[in-house]
Amino acid sequence: MSARAPGVCWGLLLLCGAARAEGEFHASAGPGIYAGPDFPGAHHVRKLLFPFVDAEYAGRLYTSAADLIGVYAYKTVDTQIGAAIAYDPTERRARDDDRLRGLPDVRETERFKLFGSQTVGAVTADANVARDIAGHGQGTLGQVNLWLTIPFAPSFSVSAGPGATWADSRYMHTLYTVTPAEAAVSVLPVFAGRAGIVDAHLNGLAEWVIHSRYRLGVQAWLGHLRGNAAASPISVQHEQTTVVGWIAYRFN
Repeated sequence: MSARAPGVCWGLLLLCGAARAEGEFHASAGPGIYAGPDFPGAHHVRKLLFPFVDAEYAGRLYTSAADLIGVYAYKTVDTQIGAAIAYDPTERRARDDDRLRGLPDVRETERFKLFGSQTVGAVTADANVARDIAGHGQGTLGQVNLWLTIPFAPSFSVSAGPGATWADSRYMHTLYTVTPAEAAVSVLPVFAGRAGIVDAHLNGLAEWVIHSRYRLGVQAWLGHLRGNAAASPISVQHEQTTVVGWIAYRFN
């Protein structure tokens, strides 16, 4: 079990800003756990403990889980448009699988993300484009999702729906390509990954508010690799599952 701290520094920064305008600041914090594939296409699971921080200042500046720091350019009850610096835990290490020996390691990265969402009734559509800004070769990802939200009670709601992820050639080269030089020193054959759809997935989100102060939540992502991501010899399992859970205390 490893520990990571995405969002903590930004959360503390926002808490300091709240001292000047308490009425415009809202925050929740607590422990969280992430469980997902060791690397894209893996069948082993990697677990991370992290501090879950969800805070917003003046309806514009925010931090939330993987979004280290973000800003809303436009926000209403039904519409959100903005940008964020996001943490992407995706990585690949040669020691994760004997088949990866001879392939370079891929490091976790930070991304600059543009996003937007629109809600009509119980249905929400969202989309985002996120580019690697840390120079770790993880290129650009695009994602679209559709959610149906069912509020079973004022303190308990469930959202679920389908989505798809697209990746550029840079991302596909780093995560799914096996070059002739790499094939020569590994057990994998040569393979060239090209830009295109990476997966089709189903999202799920459930959150409970307990005694008005505690938030208990779980988010699941059930994906199936498609196209070159599925065809790559690096991928040993096409079904990919990621689960994130948290319990947080609401400060105000």
